[in-house]
Parts: sequence; structure tokens; C-alpha cells
Amino acid sequence: MYDNLVFIYTFWYSMMTLSRSLSNYSNESDIMQVQIQDIIEHYLEKKFRISHSFATKSVYRAALKKFIEFARIRYNFSFEQLLNQILQKNSDPLEILDEYYTFLSNYQTKKKRGYSAEAINQYIRVGKDFLNHQGCKIYNEDMKLKFRLPKRVSSYQRGLTREAINRVIRFSNPKLATIILIACSSGMRIGEIIQLKLSDVDLSANPTTITIRGLTTKTRETRLTHISSEATNSLKDYLARYGTQNEYLFLREHELKNSEISDEEKYSRFVVASKHNLESQLERCIKKIPELNAKN
Repeated sequence: MYDNLVFIYTFWYSMMTLSRSLSNYSNESDIMQVQIQDIIEHYLEKKFRISHSFATKSVYRAALKKFIEFARIRYNFSFEQLLNQILQKNSDPLEILDEYYTFLSNYQTKKKRGYSAEAINQYIRVGKDFLNHQGCKIYNEDMKLKFRLPKRVSSYQRGLTREAINRVIRFSNPKLATIILIACSSGMRIGEIIQLKLSDVDLSANPTTITIRGLTTKTRETRLTHISSEATNSLKDYLARYGTQNEYLFLREHELKNSEISDEEKYSRFVVASKHNLESQLERCIKKIPELNAKN
């Protein structure tokens, strides 16, 4: 009887000790997870502070997710464990970046095997920059001795002719046709055109003058540009059809409200979604023209 009680007590004590150990391990794991998320967010905020671009922040976040995926698949490590291995000098960051290069080159995407040279360069640069941010001190000269990043392959792109542009416009709706004409005659980026306000356009000037606000430009510099008479007539027809009650030319006020946009980041995401929508419309138009339905 005494022996049975001793066995039961010993078993109970062992299970309690194991339970506490597992609980402590779980708590430490949760703490590490929170810490690494804070580190990543702090890193992304620093990038945003420089660029003031939510798109740039999104690109860096996606690149870090790929780095985390690499750590899990290649080493069976969490990102926290891999980072600790590097910081404790148990792993060479150059070796890790070299293996990351191989991982990206052989990564199986939906369309093909391996990423493009441009994508690999971007992922490696972000990974290296993040590790440097954590105090790894990876220098470009050392990295070049270990491996060389792939060179971007440039292919010849034939310029668009006036006839080709007119054919695309004929297959476009009024909004897309107006944006195409403004883009061709002004040299504005699509993101800048989408965010144009009615107050930015001076239709009384000859030629029509557009003020591109610094908040919407990539360089954060305000500049002036002009559009052709053909683009001006198309814009006037567009405004006559859809009215001039909205603050924005191409972003609809009711869409902004329905999207519950209350801060700058949500607005930025809406702009990106609008840009992708226009690009999809353009792609559908191009598919209707066989000789234009080709790469680039």
C-alpha cells in the first residue's frame, strides 16, 4: 500500500513538473513571437519614415514573409530561432543569404520554377538590410566574395504607335480611355492620375495644366505638367458624363465611404486597389487586340 502511494505521488509530481516546463516553454515561445513581431514592425516603421510610402512598406513586409518561410522550410527553424543563431555567432549570415539565394532560385511558383532576377535581388536586399538592422553588419564587399546577385535581363521593347494607342482606346470605357490619354500626354504615373483632384486641373489654361501634389508623387515633390487637347476634350466629356460634384476625378466619393476609409493607410490601400482594377481593365482591352496581346 505504501509503495503504491509513493508511486502515485512520484508520478503526480513528475506530471506537474512536466506541465510547468511545457507551460514555461509555451510562454517563452509566445514572448519570442511577440518580440519578433515588434522587431519587424519597428523595422517597417523605419522604412516608412524614410519613404512615406505604404506601398514600399507592403513590399518590405512581403519580402520578410518570404524570408520567414525560407527559415521554416530550409532549417525547420522559427524566424526567432534563426535570428538568435545568427546573433549568437552560431550561423554565418552570408551562408544563410547564399542558401536563401538558392532557395529563391528553385522556388516553385504557380507559373514557373524560380523567381526572376529582379525579384531575387529585391528579396536578398531586404533580407540583408533586415539582418544589418539587427546588428549583423553584412558588407556588400563580403557578400560579393561569397556570391553575386543575378543581373537583370533587359529585353527590347518596341514603342507604342499612335495607331496602337487609338485601338486600345476604342476598346476602353470612358474612364479608362481618359486616363490613357492623360498618361500618354502628361507622363504621369498611374498612381498620380488616380489621386488627381478637380482642384488640381486648370482647364482654363492653354494647354490644360495639372498640378501633381507632392503627397501623391514618388519623390514627394510637387510638379506641373500639361495634357494635350485630345486628352482635355476627353476629360471634359468624362466630367460632363459623371459630374463634378466629387473632390477626386477618378476616385468616387461613395466608394471611399463604403470602404470605411478613416486613415492614410486605408486610403493608400484603396488607391492601390483602384490601380489594380484599372490595370485589369487595360489587360482585358489588350487581349482583344491579338498583335498587342504579347509580353510588354
